Amino acid sequence: RCAYLVAFKRGAFARAAEQLEASITLCRTESRDRLTAMTSYSEVLCILGRTGEARATALEAVTVGRRWGDPLVIGFAAWSLAWIAAYQEDVSATRDALQVVADNPAAWFDQLGGHEFLVDAALMMSMIGDDEGCRQYAARAAEHEQASADLLALLAARIEVIGGDPACAVQLMEALEGTAYADPGQAWQRMLWSAVAELRSGNGERARDLVQRSLRVTEQLGLPDLPERLEGRVVRMLSPVWPRHEERAAKSLTHLTLLGGFNLRRGAEDCAPAPGHGATLVKVLALRGTLAAEQAIDTLWPGVDVATGRSRLRNLLNRVRSQSGEIIERRGDSLSLSPDISVDIDEFERMAVEAFTNVGPRRVGIARLALAAHSGELLPSDIYQDWAAAPRERLRRRLLSLVDIVVDDAFDKGDLDDAVRWLDFAISIEPLEETRYARVCEALLVQGRRATARSMGERAVAMLGELGVVPGVRLRAILVRVEHG
Repeated sequence: RCAYLVAFKRGAFARAAEQLEASITLCRTESRDRLTAMTSYSEVLCILGRTGEARATALEAVTVGRRWGDPLVIGFAAWSLAWIAAYQEDVSATRDALQVVADNPAAWFDQLGGHEFLVDAALMMSMIGDDEGCRQYAARAAEHEQASADLLALLAARIEVIGGDPACAVQLMEALEGTAYADPGQAWQRMLWSAVAELRSGNGERARDLVQRSLRVTEQLGLPDLPERLEGRVVRMLSPVWPRHEERAAKSLTHLTLLGGFNLRRGAEDCAPAPGHGATLVKVLALRGTLAAEQAIDTLWPGVDVATGRSRLRNLLNRVRSQSGEIIERRGDSLSLSPDISVDIDEFERMAVEAFTNVGPRRVGIARLALAAHSGELLPSDIYQDWAAAPRERLRRRLLSLVDIVVDDAFDKGDLDDAVRWLDFAISIEPLEETRYARVCEALLVQGRRATARSMGERAVAMLGELGVVPGVRLRAILVRVEHG
């Protein structure tokens, strides 16, 4: 609560993430507290620009909530997913997530939380450009029994700013300051709303001043690209007084995604090199670190002579620079990614190492957080590339080791459903490991799910048969139990 209601609201986003990580790792794994903390954590991660991790964390909470049949957990996690989608102006994903919340009503919906959701949903509709949807949610929010005047004033200000009376919008924005929902951490956003109102009123210099003040605040927060990432529609409306693109791009955070797909974003801008050798070079540098020029040439154009390779490399670096900016550094004969680029696998591996080296009660919690940060297979479109083979295997082994930590804990606590779920996940990644089949069968037998255990045992035997391997003692014993009780 301190992380979200104090650090996050005040704009100490990195501190909020640290506190929420600690909270999640200390919560009981089967607790609602842990899952609601994960939804807050996903929102903070999104603010920090770690969108893939944010989405994976919220989806994990939705998955567990559905397994438990807990509408509160599902609703809160889907609420976070809706915010993530709205920030990216993903219309269909925003609507789908809001529908999931609507499909999972709980007691919170009739209380203040329900009113906050309706206001948030209206704000999201405005962000994705659905002004009619915004008005519909706003009307529902106004009729809610727990309606908050301050929150309705915030929503009214946004509506007037975007398409209403600009003079009224200016007055509403001034009145917002000091109210319960004027969070210090969102001051930069309110300045931008005010700037839009002033610009629409014909006060260009006032709007320009507010934009500059807002950008100074986001720089002080250490997140200079917040406006482009979270308020794309507002930024576009402010284009007459917005700083030049080149100036903003130089200050934007750049994040490289390799898990679940390949993407490079600078702030809200997709700046990935076009498919081909440029994208391949970025991927290789992200996975291997510094490369000598000749190593890069051998990877990209095997068999070519050195002179031709160097000429091609120079041309390629120029194309990448024109497409994506200064994302590759060349020092002498060495190439590396710019140190300003954050890479998703680095965060995953950091958390994995922390889980492996921690022997205290936080070990399992950190392992679960690392699993939530893993948003998909490494570069799924490059599964046959030799340069990706070793990193893919390393990440796969780390992922499986994290799963084993979680599975052991689930067995210790008697949470067999959770154990089976994670074992199924591990088997989908490594279908040739007999031990995990045996553990699934044992859990299923304890639960009385004999038919499912038989099916899993037969699957294991078939897998071993393809390898020409006889089932081990443990699996054979389980198969006897399945047949004879």
